[in-house]
Amino acid sequence: MTGTAKIHPIAKAIVVLMLLLFAVVALFPFFALLLASFKPSTELLRYGLNLKLQAHLLSLKNYIYLFQDGAKYLTWYKNSLIITAVGTVLSLFFSSMVGYALAVYDFKGRNVIFILVLAVMMIPIEILMLPLYKLMVSFKMINTYWGVIVPTMVAPVAIFFLDNTH
Repeated sequence: MTGTAKIHPIAKAIVVLMLLLFAVVALFPFFALLLASFKPSTELLRYGLNLKLQAHLLSLKNYIYLFQDGAKYLTWYKNSLIITAVGTVLSLFFSSMVGYALAVYDFKGRNVIFILVLAVMMIPIEILMLPLYKLMVSFKMINTYWGVIVPTMVAPVAIFFLDNTH
């Protein structure tokens, strides 16, 4: 014996069928959205996300409109990439500094700061949205990249994960 158990072919087939079923269920919404992207918006508003394949309704007009000069999709995509990249780098940078200080240095109030980090994690974002908005208005950061990036620069969840001593 080589030490590896032989799997019965029927058990192997059942596992493959279960995984195939899971893949179909997981990918079905993407297929439905892809099909819907080729239909006119009036059809979607009238019948919703149906899977009827009507060849006379399928067209590339939505994709042509998406990348036209007047469409702002590429601008929105660029904004999302910039905000995500800069926000992630800054959040990791500042949160790792706080997490490192809490993990390595033993100073008075260290546990209090950690408890405050945990307390901030328990506050729902809906409660923080209006005060953060007012703060960004007072700093004149509305309609700027920094108005979206600054409120998330020091994430309590990242501090919690980066401080592994508690």
